[in-house]
Amino acid sequence: MPVNGLSHITFVVSDLSRSARLWCEGLGASEVYNSGTNTFSLYPERFFLIGEIWIALMQGPTSERSYRHVAFEANENEFPEFERRLRILGVEIRPPRLTRPFSMDAMPSASLRTSLLALYKTSRRACAS
Repeated sequence: MPVNGLSHITFVVSDLSRSARLWCEGLGASEVYNSGTNTFSLYPERFFLIGEIWIALMQGPTSERSYRHVAFEANENEFPEFERRLRILGVEIRPPRLTRPFSMDAMPSASLRTSLLALYKTSRRACAS
């Protein structure tokens, strides 16, 4: 039996107010909860809604910079506006990599495409059991 879906994603941040600005002003999230001085969890926290995804930010000790991340989807024609808003907030923006959505039809070799499809079907069966 699989889970129903994703409940929320939590990020521990060093500056709760600055991070809230990133999510609201930079990415268009709506703040739906602020613990203020109350600490019901380990640290002060704020909750946001972006699309249908709940994001929780907790202010606490953070680790060094890493590649851990969450990727969001937006319409390509909206990229310049997101970039503008994020730069205003001081977000480091690196040059884009050229990527394309994964498509079995885009694979160069029919035998490779068939092998990947078989592997995908096998892994799905393994996960289902």
